[in-house]
Amino acid sequence: MIIDSITLRDFRVFNGTHTIKLTPQSKEKPVILFGALNGSGKTSLLDALKLVLYGKNAQCSKRGRKSFASFIKECINDKVTPSKGTSIELEFRTYIDGKEEHYKVNRSWNFKKDKFYDNFKVWVNGKEDALLEGSWHEFVDSFIPAKLSHLFFFDGEKIEEFADLEYAKDLLGKAMHSLLGIDTVAQLEKDLIILQKRKQKQNQKQSQKEDLLKAENEFSKSKKLLEEATEEHNVAFTKLISLQEKYKQLRRKLKSSGGELFEHREEFQYIINKAQEQLKDLEKEAESIAAGVAPFLLIPELVDSLAKQAEEEDSFRIFGQVDDIISTIDKSVVEKMSDVLDKEQMNKLVNAFKTSVGEIKERVDNITPVLELQSASSFAAIDSLPNILQEAQERVNDFLALANKVLIEIEDYQRKIANIPAEEIIKPLIKECNKVERDKILQEGVVANIEEKLKKTEYEFQVCAGRISKLLEEGMDIHLAKHEDLRIIEYTKIINDRLVLFRNEMIKKYVGKIEQYIYESFSHLLHKSSLVYSIKISPEDYSISLEGKNGEFIHPDKLSAGERQLLAVSMLWGLAKAAERPLPAVIDTPLGRLDSSHRTNLVEKYFPSASHQVILLSTDEEIHGDYHSKLKPFISRSYTIEYDNENQSSVVSGGYQF
Repeated sequence: MIIDSITLRDFRVFNGTHTIKLTPQSKEKPVILFGALNGSGKTSLLDALKLVLYGKNAQCSKRGRKSFASFIKECINDKVTPSKGTSIELEFRTYIDGKEEHYKVNRSWNFKKDKFYDNFKVWVNGKEDALLEGSWHEFVDSFIPAKLSHLFFFDGEKIEEFADLEYAKDLLGKAMHSLLGIDTVAQLEKDLIILQKRKQKQNQKQSQKEDLLKAENEFSKSKKLLEEATEEHNVAFTKLISLQEKYKQLRRKLKSSGGELFEHREEFQYIINKAQEQLKDLEKEAESIAAGVAPFLLIPELVDSLAKQAEEEDSFRIFGQVDDIISTIDKSVVEKMSDVLDKEQMNKLVNAFKTSVGEIKERVDNITPVLELQSASSFAAIDSLPNILQEAQERVNDFLALANKVLIEIEDYQRKIANIPAEEIIKPLIKECNKVERDKILQEGVVANIEEKLKKTEYEFQVCAGRISKLLEEGMDIHLAKHEDLRIIEYTKIINDRLVLFRNEMIKKYVGKIEQYIYESFSHLLHKSSLVYSIKISPEDYSISLEGKNGEFIHPDKLSAGERQLLAVSMLWGLAKAAERPLPAVIDTPLGRLDSSHRTNLVEKYFPSASHQVILLSTDEEIHGDYHSKLKPFISRSYTIEYDNENQSSVVSGGYQF
């Protein structure tokens, strides 16, 4: 499927008619990029796509529990009367039986005297198709089922919810049921049970009919209580979701306003105080270093001269000690060698010895004693000074590094304290945030209590249902029952058992395929092969577990928040692959709350490969700068959505301005 264009008329913030071309220019450039500030209309585009395809079955933002008519009324642009209404038109291509077909779908809605009109038209290859208009729901469900639409049209902000593996179970369960047609099988099971009970009831013994009637009345009451409890739970849970979303928004607002800094101001001051105490200790250490040989480090040339002078004076001292010994050796050698050498040889030896001694003496005589060191230990002390100074230099370096680190820490936290907004500005926001948090916690308790009540009501409902089944089973008059009815009852039981077996076996077989798709996607995005070596999905409850190299369980907490969000993206991507439907990917707020490193992974590895057509609806704080540069080679078209205050309408213009 390729979406060629979408046209909005007076839809939400878009006043007037706006047509946007969405056809990718080539397979190598699948990305269509939109940039917009929050509130400019990017999410409206995503909702418009869902609405034009699915009508009242579309899962749109901000619809909640409103009726479809009420929701559409809110979608009509403020400058337009309800009687004029709004419309969305979509043009796309897809292959049917190997042949490319062109479709144009138009939905329009308006109100006349409070009566709601929902109009729908379809053109196939330029001709209106009234037959397809009547069966559109079945047709669109054949290539992009509404229950699977969240795998292809999704909000990046919701990725945070999928990152919770408990929540992901529900996502996987619903997706797999839709992919495998389990919903149809489950409905068939229910229909067979209804047929079985109907036949059993028709052939009840007269004596059992009163008990059966009583059990059915109890069942009806139990069913009503269950419906009321379910409704109560839905209302309470919706309120909880609303509070959770409000709390998240307030926390984001608090963070952007400096509220988090305000909340940690005492902690920051404590860190500064501890660092300043450490700085005082370092000052004492500095005094200790300065009292030693460290000052010599300031005069390295003089230290070198000192060492050289000491070496020369040590030579002078040593020569003075051995001068008399040399004269004695000279006489002794002459006496002993006179018997061995002739006179000429003897003269040469004496002259050579005297020349050598003379040269040494001349060199020593040129030395002027300055240090006047007398002992060998004094000369040795000066000789070891370079090594001592080297150790002192290392100590000074370590000291300076630590002192610099402490000073930077103090400056950093002083800067944070300086950026803390005034208490009178931030306190009302903190107060509101705390109130919503308390309300959220209270509502969580309310939901927990209602869930307990719901479990009890569900149990009582099941007991009543079981009682009816037992009465129907035991109270049937086999002698009065028709042969055909008995056969139907017998075979519905057999078929139901086979359906349950078929469903379970089909899930087990398909789970491995889903596991592989998700793991491949996760490995591709994370590029951290040493962390997770396989992903397992339970066929019973669809819970996900991560395994390491040796099959050991990896707790999800070992993954960072960003890695868990990449896992959530991998689940959506893997399920989309498993659907084996060549459908576009439309992603609102594509980078969500991912950190910079994981944003790069999505930009480089996911967006260019997510589908043959990828429509990204980005805020100004997401795909910009380096991220936009990395994505640019894959972009076919780019647009900017801006709100025009003068005309009070959002406008779509070519080019990406962020």
